[in-house]
Amino acid sequence: MAAKKVYILDFGSLVLDRSHIMWGMEPGTPTRFPAYGVLIDHPDGLIVYDTGFDLDYVSKVVPFGLPEQTPEQMIPRQLASAGFDPEQVSLVVNSHLHFDHSGGNKHLTNATTLVSKEEMRHAKVPEPFEQLGYCDPGFDHPEARYQQISGDIVVMNKPNWYLFAKPTTYASTHGSPWAYDTNVPLAMYGPSWIKAGKYGDSEVVDLARTIAFILNVRPPNGCEGRVLLDILN
Repeated sequence: MAAKKVYILDFGSLVLDRSHIMWGMEPGTPTRFPAYGVLIDHPDGLIVYDTGFDLDYVSKVVPFGLPEQTPEQMIPRQLASAGFDPEQVSLVVNSHLHFDHSGGNKHLTNATTLVSKEEMRHAKVPEPFEQLGYCDPGFDHPEARYQQISGDIVVMNKPNWYLFAKPTTYASTHGSPWAYDTNVPLAMYGPSWIKAGKYGDSEVVDLARTIAFILNVRPPNGCEGRVLLDILN
């Protein structure tokens, strides 16, 4: 059954370095981006897709994100502008549980949160390089109720790519669940400092630290991962 009405919710904005948005392009360029959500007035209930960020929390923990959010942009006021109360929302769907997508979940105390099992695992036990993204535990408020699902379909507009910004412009995003994107071989070739052989698992975040070690230079600021000493003579 079709939705009766769909509303765009404006939750304010944050600032990121453009390289974080465009996968390494134009580093050192602060870029302000909006935090949006969607309200769906459906015959089966009121649905909210993404709830923005919590201004007080982000101002304390992620102040370099330069959060901007007026009282009117908080989720209770945004819902009120559409004629609804937070208690009327029956279902919350978060694209993922980063702090800028789930910060308003705690206001929707009567809603069930629809979330994938893998996303819940990442949110509660994040990888080291994702701890900042999942830094706000507010999504797991005392009244939170979850319906966990296991997704098995990803719609792709072009093989190995996602539609981005314009119909004629493509760029990679956070990746996909498929093995070719999350588990790929790492091949290293070079002079005498590379040790021939096959080695165990490594992560993308290991590359920068390993290359910095080989070049005998300081790793980039915020560099995570480890030096892949097993492959080096």
